[in-house]
Amino acid sequence: MENEKTSIFGKIKGVLGFKKNFVPLEHKVTKSGKRSDSSKQEDYKVDRTLLKEAFLRDPAIRAPIMTDVDNIAVGYKFEVKDDSSEAEEQKALAEVLFKRDNFMQKWRNVQLNLGVFDDAFMETQIYLEKGQTKFDTFIIDTPSIEIKHKTNGEIDYYRQMLQGKEVGKIKPNKVIHFVFNQFGDRDYGMSLVGCAMYSLAVRKYIEKFNISIFKNHKPRGLWLFPEDMSDDTYNDNVDLIIEGKNDPNKDLFLRGVGVDFKSFLDQKDVDFLKGYDMSRAEIIMCLGVPPILLGLPEGSNKANSDTQLQGYDRRVTAKQKYFAYMINTQLLPKLMLDKITFVPEKSSKRDEIRELDIVNKMKGIITLN
Repeated sequence: MENEKTSIFGKIKGVLGFKKNFVPLEHKVTKSGKRSDSSKQEDYKVDRTLLKEAFLRDPAIRAPIMTDVDNIAVGYKFEVKDDSSEAEEQKALAEVLFKRDNFMQKWRNVQLNLGVFDDAFMETQIYLEKGQTKFDTFIIDTPSIEIKHKTNGEIDYYRQMLQGKEVGKIKPNKVIHFVFNQFGDRDYGMSLVGCAMYSLAVRKYIEKFNISIFKNHKPRGLWLFPEDMSDDTYNDNVDLIIEGKNDPNKDLFLRGVGVDFKSFLDQKDVDFLKGYDMSRAEIIMCLGVPPILLGLPEGSNKANSDTQLQGYDRRVTAKQKYFAYMINTQLLPKLMLDKITFVPEKSSKRDEIRELDIVNKMKGIITLN
């Protein structure tokens, strides 16, 4: 296991309260292996418990990921490949089967796992009931899954571990492994949350500092009254100051000569808030969601917001196409549905509006020549 002092996540382990931080996965391939040389190296991944806790604890991570889920998994339909009656029958059957499996919720589950871990495992169980093919899918808890390999690098089975004990083995043909970001032949994905860990660590340090300041900060200031002020006048002034604290819009009128107030607060005491905002911005940038979609309009205007949303729409489309590809190549063939395709619905009409705007602006310009 990699030395804790050299691990890129070693510094934040204590902040987040985890026992493990960086996990090497043994992955051996013989020289005659069927996979490329990149698969002969060890697979490294961030401890998934760390990623899950980061998602659960920090709104700057949770909000962008849930925004992705809401924009990617918005709905689906089936399209026929030809105009045959068999294609129409397959389409009708698929709509019934997928609705029965509550597939919309399964898709959101997959997308959530991809957002946090960049790994999602869907177990498929296909069976016959009264002569009709049916299926059930189950989204396995990603942190519980380990991939075990044969000596030639091929996947042998998926092992599920709970509380350090093996509770099940699943054959590769029973699992659809979704992974969106990979290096070479590596089997594990690269979580975007992983690249935000340093910024998250900064936020946690700042939060702890903020709490300590809130609990143990020095008094805000000191009221100075003349030495010869009578006790009654002094008590009246103190009561008036305390009353004014509870009503900040009220002016204070103090009797006495030489009454003064000295503040103990220093601007440096609150400079850490800038770092807090900067770490949040870095996390959001890493996760690839425009701040305007998270209710953070700072620094945004119509021009750059449109550009940000256009780029985000492309990312959403890419992730939808990947999910559709996996369903069309790994699930529909098992159901013998070869004349239809799974098609995700778009979450917005911004692309169509932009294209229509371009067409309208070019009216009278485009010709056959």
